[in-house]
Order: sequence, then structure tokens, then C-alpha cells
Amino acid sequence: TKIDGLESGLRNGNPDAQLMIARMAFLGAGMKKDETIAAEWTKRAAENGSGRAMGMLGMLYLGGIGLEQDFYQAIYWLKKSGDAQAKDLALRLEALQSALKKLPPEERRK
Repeated sequence: TKIDGLESGLRNGNPDAQLMIARMAFLGAGMKKDETIAAEWTKRAAENGSGRAMGMLGMLYLGGIGLEQDFYQAIYWLKKSGDAQAKDLALRLEALQSALKKLPPEERRK
């Protein structure tokens, strides 16, 4: 069955199965909606080589969705994803960070 295949994929570290669990957790489809669990499964899929999961993880880090917001991790995963739009976003974030570093501390807080 489809569920047996999913369970087997999870046991074997299949990133597609991990990403499917992440989506189910984000949507609350067949399980409780939980952004933290969804982010954890997205990270596992990214660490197991899924380019799609890498881009998604970058966006999760960028927005602080299901995990602590971290622009450095966002840039890392967006670049690693292999997606041209994600890489472009990562470059824009790097440029923004560079510009912000040049501002006085009181201006950065704004």
C-alpha cells in the first residue's frame, strides 16, 4: 500500500518520503498540523539530498517557520538547493546583510 511504501521510505532515509511527511505535517493532512515537525522532516530530506527540500528549508529559516529564524542558514540552504530563483534570493539576502552591517547599531535595530 501507499502507507507501507512511505514507512519503508522513511526507514531507508528516502528524502521524497521525508518531504511527503513534512508536507502532511504542514497541512495537517492525515496527522496533526505541526510546523516544528514539518521543519524537522524538511531538514532531514534536505540533508539527504533533496534539492526541493533544500529550497523549502531555506525559506523556513528565512521566515522562522517551525524553527528559529536564521538568515545564514537560509542563505546556505537556498544556495545549495540548485534552484536558480532560490540562489538569486540568497544573493539578494547576502547583499542586504552586507548593507545592514554598514549601518550604525542603532539604525540596524530599526
